[in-house]
Amino acid sequence: MTTMSVLSAEQLKALDPKERERITRAAKLKVYQSRGWITPELNKTADKLRREMKERSDIARMAYSR
Repeated sequence: MTTMSVLSAEQLKALDPKERERITRAAKLKVYQSRGWITPELNKTADKLRREMKERSDIARMAYSR
């Protein structure tokens, strides 16, 4: 897990849109976990889906690079 730091609105706007989206999603996940909205069971399911999506994107990237 990466360390979370505080970014100002200007810093956030200056980031690449994909990086901004990743940071925003990570921050939302932290808030949801702290409020108990995401349980360990839900987190396992989400992790499984994330792994599957990463595998698919890795396969697509390899196929495209050939």
